[in-house]
Amino acid sequence: MKKFLISFFTISTLMFNIAFPAFADDAKKTIDENKVHFNQISDEIKTLDSNIQALDGDISSLNSTIENNKNKISSIENEIKTTQGKIESTRKQIQDGQDVLSDRLRAIYKSGNYSISNYLAFIFESNGLADLLGRINAVQKIVGADTDMITELKGNEQALQNDIKNLNDNKNQIVKLNEENTSKLKTLVDKQNTLKESKAKFDEQKAKVQSVIEENENKLIANPISVIDSSSSSISALQNAVTTLKDLIPQLSTNNVINKANSYVSKGNGLIDQKKKDEAKKKEEQNKANSNNNSNPNNNSSNNNNSSSGPYLKTLTVEATAYSGHTITAMGTKPVRDPNGISTIAVDPNVIPLGSKVFIPGYGYAIAADTGGVILGNKIDLFMNSKEECTAFGRQTVTVHIISYS
Repeated sequence: MKKFLISFFTISTLMFNIAFPAFADDAKKTIDENKVHFNQISDEIKTLDSNIQALDGDISSLNSTIENNKNKISSIENEIKTTQGKIESTRKQIQDGQDVLSDRLRAIYKSGNYSISNYLAFIFESNGLADLLGRINAVQKIVGADTDMITELKGNEQALQNDIKNLNDNKNQIVKLNEENTSKLKTLVDKQNTLKESKAKFDEQKAKVQSVIEENENKLIANPISVIDSSSSSISALQNAVTTLKDLIPQLSTNNVINKANSYVSKGNGLIDQKKKDEAKKKEEQNKANSNNNSNPNNNSSNNNNSSSGPYLKTLTVEATAYSGHTITAMGTKPVRDPNGISTIAVDPNVIPLGSKVFIPGYGYAIAADTGGVILGNKIDLFMNSKEECTAFGRQTVTVHIISYS
């Protein structure tokens, strides 16, 4: 019981002490603290769920035992009724036998006194030797048969009485056991109710944490969404935004944000198709106009004012290490390592803002979604899928190209 309550109060304390992370440069300490809280809560959730499942199993097993015992009690009660019926039947047989004896030798058995003098009187009333011998033989048979019958019936009755006693003893033992089991069941149900109350309070706090995660995930996809919503975005910018969203979706955990990202992927693809059609149409019209004005020398030169500032917003040279095993990032998302998609890196928000999309030669595309206590200045931490990969990577100097900011 104490273990359950301690788990609940630990969870409650952790929940109430979570500060909603603000993604500003001066919020690094708060973000790191929240990351630790999230990881602690994740462990507490596993413990609480394990306790609830174990308790559910105990209650189910005890309920099954109680139900089986009730069935045994019912069966014993039916057996007692059947045995009582047999006793009544045996008693009737004894009574019927006694009635037969009374009718047969009323004079001898009427008083119930089976003395030798009564038998002698019956014998000596005989007429002649043959009658005497016949009476002696008859008395011997009657006395032997009737005595055996009465003795057997009374023995059967006693055996049945013993059966009822044994059945009642067995029934009383099961009733006592069921009373103990019912008491245990009440204790388990009380513990279960305590856990359910704890779970209800935890769920309330979990909803608040979920809103933080949803807010973080919305910020994570905000940049590609803004590109798709912008009417001035080029085809290449739209393609990059759609690709980024597709790579980010596996990292998301909130259904609303996942659905939003998927809808913008569809929207972005639709805009790309439309812009390609518009450019093809425009190019066709331009070719047609050029062909009509072929003889005009003033139209032979084209004016191209487009300029490119390069594919990256900023390029940095930093010291990189690697980490693994975290359950949640500072932005409240799942850390991932996908060499063919987008991975997770930890940064100093003062150098690389959280939510930035970057490209690291040899590592691939990544989102700056995490932080670390020793990741300060021009240092980053690359997420890996195993400790072995982290050890193999060691410490290296790498180039970070910032593609977009959150």
